[in-house]
Amino acid sequence: MSCRKSVRHFGAALGIHDGFLGAASSEALRGHALGCVYQDTVHEGKVYSGVSDTTGTEIEATLSLAIAGVRAAAVTPITSFFRLAGEDISTGQGSAFRVHTDQGIAAWTCVYYLAPPGLERGGTAFWSPLGGGPVSEDGYTDPLLWRRDMVVSMAFDRAVIFRAAWAHSADPLRGWGRSPEEARLAWCCFFDHPHHSHHPHEAPIPEQPEQQVWGGPKG
Repeated sequence: MSCRKSVRHFGAALGIHDGFLGAASSEALRGHALGCVYQDTVHEGKVYSGVSDTTGTEIEATLSLAIAGVRAAAVTPITSFFRLAGEDISTGQGSAFRVHTDQGIAAWTCVYYLAPPGLERGGTAFWSPLGGGPVSEDGYTDPLLWRRDMVVSMAFDRAVIFRAAWAHSADPLRGWGRSPEEARLAWCCFFDHPHHSHHPHEAPIPEQPEQQVWGGPKG
């Protein structure tokens, strides 16, 4: 497995970073994550399954330094966690379709993929309202209101960093695997830059051909 770092930027607001930690460190982190306890957590009245909190831990501090390295700026983590999703867990919160934003938490989101080669499926999808205007949270589960702009494919040791205000979803919503070793696994972090706190008016997703899929073999 190559550990050569590479990065693609789609404007300043989306970065795709391969070789984020390097082979040895990412494999060690995956091993640690598989040994964590995962449970349900409640945020703003919604239940999220398969979560292991890393807020305020050495893991968060180490990975925040890695984020700062690729962003070339100091970052302030707000909260972070491992997310493990087997075939019995969906990020749809009971809906067959669901997009969401993280803008109420922080200015930026980092999703770091830890499913190993051979167990990678889908990735992170980004969405825009079909009408061009804002959509209320009640509309986040209505597929008729949304256009999928692009999908960043999952790859081991790949970090995707983007504006938290962007509507996005796991792709697919439902996890896979009958054991933790086979399941979808990622580390998620929500963070601010010292001079860029979150607010409701963030930059839009850069225009991409509809249904574009970015990813494939790292390199």
